[in-house]
Amino acid sequence: MNTKTQAIKKENNLKILIHASGVYFGQCLQTVLLYRSALAIFIISEAFAYAGFITFWYKAAQSNPDQKLYTPMGLVLYFALAMFHHSIQHHAASRDLGSDIRLGKLSYAIIRPYPYMLQAVLRSVACTLAYIILLSPLLIGALILLPSLQLEFISHLSSTSLTHYLAALALGLACGWLVRLVVGMLAFDMAQIWGPDTFFIALYYAASGAVFPIDLLPSWALTIVKWTPMYYMVGFPVLTITDRIPQEIFWSECTRGFLVLAGVFILMMTMWRRGIKRFEAIGI
Repeated sequence: MNTKTQAIKKENNLKILIHASGVYFGQCLQTVLLYRSALAIFIISEAFAYAGFITFWYKAAQSNPDQKLYTPMGLVLYFALAMFHHSIQHHAASRDLGSDIRLGKLSYAIIRPYPYMLQAVLRSVACTLAYIILLSPLLIGALILLPSLQLEFISHLSSTSLTHYLAALALGLACGWLVRLVVGMLAFDMAQIWGPDTFFIALYYAASGAVFPIDLLPSWALTIVKWTPMYYMVGFPVLTITDRIPQEIFWSECTRGFLVLAGVFILMMTMWRRGIKRFEAIGI
């Protein structure tokens, strides 16, 4: 086979992969949007939960007006954005993958004409897009209805901060998707992953900034947290868009995040290859 023929074959394979990925992405998005009532209940429950956190921290800021870290409205903005970033992630990715492994569904998935791991990532992307579609109007509505919140948000915006935010958002979503797949792959060695998944959730709430402003941690603790993928899933993009990370050090912070992401990716691929070699389908 000459070089030209090989190049054409590789190009055709790439087109097939892109087309198959697009089809699967469309199927995932359609499935997610099919259960609109469940998604609406999820959004409402998230909104009530975070309303409690916002109220607590708002009252805390009001009771200590001399503190310089956050104003009361600054805390409201933080948690409005934290709720958004927390909710757009695919929290069921680890359980979905664990179920595919333990119930034997992985057997037929492996022989499909495109990589199984690509399916898992596309499923997470589809869920994220669905949540963004549903949650963005709520966030925009909150900014419109609360002029003081809108001023607090707009005062930090610039073309540079928006560019930094998009990079932080992409990094955070990628960290969230991959680390949950790592947790799901524990099913190769365990009968169930509810225990490890619950432990991960505890670490996530402690290190992500989803339930308290992450930069309120002592400097030594924040330094440790910055070397975990959880920090980049919520805290990092929120601190970026609210301009609490100085623009001159953003890319050094982002570089550390991509190093963390690379470590998670290497761990995920190592666990995947090891798991596939010893995989035995059980169940139905």
